[in-house]
Amino acid sequence: MGAFSLWEHIDGIVRGWYNEFYLSTRGTLLNLLQRLPGVVQAEHANGTIDDDLRERLDAMYALWVQQIEDLFDPPHQKELTAPCPSCGERWHVEDDTQRAAAVVIPVKRGRAVIAECRCCGAMWASEAELVALAIGMDVQVDFVALRKLAAGAS
Repeated sequence: MGAFSLWEHIDGIVRGWYNEFYLSTRGTLLNLLQRLPGVVQAEHANGTIDDDLRERLDAMYALWVQQIEDLFDPPHQKELTAPCPSCGERWHVEDDTQRAAAVVIPVKRGRAVIAECRCCGAMWASEAELVALAIGMDVQVDFVALRKLAAGAS
């Protein structure tokens, strides 16, 4: 079901951009995906979209690849159970039944270590930001261990 939902999500975005550019959405998702970079390049050359939007549209592919990879090989979630320094929440409740830590760090080989609060959306990406997060949560961080986790070592 997750794969179908992701397919539908990507299909909707791709066809939405074709609609935005007043182009036909007929054909398979594969065909439309293969043509989309050329469409984006043409719209950028025509001045229909600016540099910022072009970069965001070009970045969609990498995001979709990551989402597909995560579907079949999900990252390991490391939970930080101290309150989020941004919103103060310690727990995030899903579906009124499941309680999980508000601040999580998805860890996957080859990916940057980024912490995120599931309650307020705050993110900590750089080593300096992660240090600030640790200080804000009054926890100790073993950066050697974090680097090993990100590299896929045990």
